[in-house]
Amino acid sequence: MASFQLAISQNVTASIAKVRSDSSPENYCFATWDTESSLSITGVGTGTVDDMVSQFPPNDVAYALYRKEFTHELQGEVAPKTTKFIYVSWFPQGVPLKRKMRVGTVEGQIRNAFHPYNCDVGADSQAEINDKVVNDLLLQVTMKNTNIGVARPTEKKEAPKRRTFVGGASSSTQAISFVDGGEEAIAAAIANVRSDEVDCDWCIASFDTSAKPPKLQLKSEGTDPNTFAENLDADTFNFGLVRLYETIDKTTAVKFCFVKSQPEATKMMVKAKLGLLAGAVANVFGQFHGDVFYDDVTDCKYEDFVKATRKK
Repeated sequence: MASFQLAISQNVTASIAKVRSDSSPENYCFATWDTESSLSITGVGTGTVDDMVSQFPPNDVAYALYRKEFTHELQGEVAPKTTKFIYVSWFPQGVPLKRKMRVGTVEGQIRNAFHPYNCDVGADSQAEINDKVVNDLLLQVTMKNTNIGVARPTEKKEAPKRRTFVGGASSSTQAISFVDGGEEAIAAAIANVRSDEVDCDWCIASFDTSAKPPKLQLKSEGTDPNTFAENLDADTFNFGLVRLYETIDKTTAVKFCFVKSQPEATKMMVKAKLGLLAGAVANVFGQFHGDVFYDDVTDCKYEDFVKATRKK
């Protein structure tokens, strides 16, 4: 876990619970930095994504949970209405340097406070987070297999299901620099992890910090989630996707865990620079059922992935 422990006030957990409640009319809440070491709820309300985003601070970070009743049309028939939750990380251009350096060290703690959610969006302007963006993301999530299921990796071939690939670089990831061929290699590795027909259970990308600016590259991929940790680089930021299985009542479902590691000894300026890109990198990896964060890669273990992707 991160060495710095962020303080999250009770009004954050209470407001999140209110947004999740079927009996409450409020469908969003967002938190901002109350002090240099704590978060507090700034806004709770009812309305559209645009209504919520219009209240975000123009020059500081905000974190939000948005509840949406969502209905999609499938093969000419209207599917039942479902409730979805979206986590939003707001990081506008004018964020002070001191805040930038702090954010990268506590991202995992903040995500855990707002967990679980169906999808997440990182944005630095209202053009990147609006009702259309959210609807497009929810359509992708809803079209995926949503059965629950933890079985071991050896069960991969027992109940394969075709899925639409979610992930890959988009306009929101254009700020990321890749090594030559890196963007295509990472996209292919993610597709392999998500495929039912390719024997690949994880992939890892890392930043080459010797380049200026730092460039994202594919580091490795493999077939056993238990070997994931030994392939993490202890000297740079790592981002990975792990494929798991969960079984309940003889029904097996595929789950995906997003993993991030950040060396505790990383220089503050490097943390600030790469922390700005964390949300964009997560978007490259697409949707996932849970996420974990480490500042010491020796702490990484398979059981953490299982716990993170269980239904809350």
